[in-house]
Amino acid sequence: MAPHPEDDNCARKMDVCNKGKKATVCDSKLRTYNIDKECGSEEDYYYYSPWRAPGSAPVFDSCGVAGGRPPPAGHFGAQYFNTTFAKQGDYGSHVLKPRFSGTVWVAGDAAEVSWAIYANHGGGYQYRLCPSSSPLTEECFFKRPLKFVGSQMLRWGGVHGETLKVTGTYVSEGTLPEGSTWAKNPIPDWGSDSIAPSFAPPCKESPNCTSTLASGMDNRCRCSGEWGPYDMEIVDLLHVPADLPPGNYVLGFRWDCEESNQVWASCADVTVVAPTYV
Repeated sequence: MAPHPEDDNCARKMDVCNKGKKATVCDSKLRTYNIDKECGSEEDYYYYSPWRAPGSAPVFDSCGVAGGRPPPAGHFGAQYFNTTFAKQGDYGSHVLKPRFSGTVWVAGDAAEVSWAIYANHGGGYQYRLCPSSSPLTEECFFKRPLKFVGSQMLRWGGVHGETLKVTGTYVSEGTLPEGSTWAKNPIPDWGSDSIAPSFAPPCKESPNCTSTLASGMDNRCRCSGEWGPYDMEIVDLLHVPADLPPGNYVLGFRWDCEESNQVWASCADVTVVAPTYV
């Protein structure tokens, strides 16, 4: 169960984990839903959501779970159709074997990363590293959160597609690891909780973008919506620490949602090499 203003049973604050945690993200500029409500008030339905204290919510596994939850499968978005690689509830760190990706980062340089949204739940995200030879746990990833550098960017149509630099919004107070930087999801929801975007879209929207379309799976908006936009990536540059020892690492992506009580995570293999001086 999660807060939802349009459901009489769920239009309220819910401390689902019953931990009594206090939100550290209260500034309306950092929030992605219900941003006009006073922080902590009874109308601040998403007060206990993961994004409101980035990095604090516990996870099943730092590399994600097949289907997003242990068996049995849930409803839409919480189902996994068993494959030779995994079955419902399998932990990513256990079943995903190391696989050379061909991605090589140079210590001290900036590295490009990107992610895309299927179902928008607001919140924000962080990238971090763990040596591939270590257990892929939050404890390991917490030791190496990566810093954002340069401009955030939106990209349509893949690597060589159209791009737009946008002003990223970041938070580093009240986060875990302590002092680490998280980026706000720049794409506003539209249609999930209201007939208007949950905050201002970062690009000039398409004339075809309406509340009806934005809330449907056939989303024709460029940079807002409850679903997608599917042809759009959120692109960031990360600083690869200059003192990072060369070797094989696992890049972790963690998305702490605000509209839902969810943390989405995934992992990828990267190789870090020392800089070459001429």
